[in-house]
Amino acid sequence: LNVPNGKLIESRETRQLLRDLVVEAAKVASTEGYRFTQSLVERTEQVCTDTAENISSMLQDVRAGRRTEIDAISGEILRRAQLASVPAPRTRVI
Repeated sequence: LNVPNGKLIESRETRQLLRDLVVEAAKVASTEGYRFTQSLVERTEQVCTDTAENISSMLQDVRAGRRTEIDAISGEILRRAQLASVPAPRTRVI
């Protein structure tokens, strides 16, 4: 989206996309036995607030024309989602 971290939670649309991505990843992780003691959505939104002015390392890579880790991160979530038969449509788009 080419914005600092804090902007990700300022609009309804981007906040919902962020939430959807976190929920998809958490569902996949839960199929592998991971349990979380706090809401990952709330934690992610807090990180966006705490680092509101920061430009993520992945966005820095995009801006510099470098290869990003999106395939390693989202690709792995998708691979594991497929193995667990868990839908991850938002992650697939990313």
